[in-house]
Amino acid sequence: MSRRIFGLDFSGAKKAGRLIWLAEGEITVAGIKIVSCVPAFDLPGSGVDRTTCLAAVCDFIARTPDAIFGCDFPFSLPRALIKASSWLDFLAGFDHADADAFRTHCRKQSKGREPKRATDRESKTPWCAFNI
Repeated sequence: MSRRIFGLDFSGAKKAGRLIWLAEGEITVAGIKIVSCVPAFDLPGSGVDRTTCLAAVCDFIARTPDAIFGCDFPFSLPRALIKASSWLDFLAGFDHADADAFRTHCRKQSKGREPKRATDRESKTPWCAFNI
């Protein structure tokens, strides 16, 4: 059985539908060939605003069980911002109303600075993990 392959370039911006891109590739003898690349607002039920767009992206992923998705977004925060002793404790204490509230919380914890993880420094990432 052949799996579909997708790459998702993520954004948490307010107009995420214009900034999130979804590329589909297929495996060829020469490597992976991109067969489509669309902004997330083109997905069924999507829109430009973050809430509508992210719901459509989640729905698309859930409705595509034959696929493998590679997602471009940070999977963690700088250690100094994680006060919980375990991942489960971190999730249990995660009570931010939305992305803006979470970013405000992180900025407050880091005294307005945007600390980077070791991987950010090594790859010369321009922004920290909680930047939009």
